[in-house]
Amino acid sequence: MDNKKIYISGAIAHYDMEERKAAFSAAATYLRVQGYEPVNPFDNGLPQPGDWREHMRVDIGMLLECQYIYMLKGWWVSKGAKLELDVAISCGLKPLFEEDDVHNKEHKCCICGKTFYGTGYNPYPVKAEGECCRSCNYEVVLKERYRLSNATKREMARLRKAIDDANSCKYSADCPVLQRMRFSPKDRDGGKRGTGVRDYPHGQRDSPGHRQRKRGGGGADGASEGADVGSEPDDSDGQPP
Repeated sequence: MDNKKIYISGAIAHYDMEERKAAFSAAATYLRVQGYEPVNPFDNGLPQPGDWREHMRVDIGMLLECQYIYMLKGWWVSKGAKLELDVAISCGLKPLFEEDDVHNKEHKCCICGKTFYGTGYNPYPVKAEGECCRSCNYEVVLKERYRLSNATKREMARLRKAIDDANSCKYSADCPVLQRMRFSPKDRDGGKRGTGVRDYPHGQRDSPGHRQRKRGGGGADGASEGADVGSEPDDSDGQPP
């Protein structure tokens, strides 16, 4: 008995016969390339379609001459395929499953160009497409992601410092940019989600900067003790609740 003979099993009944023949034939070609001697039940010499029991008797005889059984995708919906798998396992045949072929396929790393097997890794941001090997994932991709993450943290720290410096400026109360930033996002979107915000000419009496100086008791240098950038604005305008 040839130790590389492998029986192909899968759903046949209630399916398009030509499609099934093509699927079994493709599996036979693939297995032959892998070094096996495929045994195709469509070559059992019986008419297709035919009597199910008669086919099963002949097919199981062919199965018992093999050392392996290859289960095609969707085998679990077929009564005959499940029976063939049960017989194969009971008789000591080694089962192989088409779903597991991805773990045996050959891939090329998009970073180092080396060949690897199994599932690859996402190479972003080093590469926009393809898959990388395990080694490049840990040695190249993850290090680059860490570097970009630290760069983002540094930029955020610079932004926070710039905002703190702007809030401590003695001219911050009259700064139109800071006035704009002191409003909540719903007020800055032009009134789409709230009542909106009016644009005040610089130095206008009813401007937010003027009200902040009035409430905060700003000194002669124009500094204000009102809300800083990032704090919630006081919309009471000095009136009791």
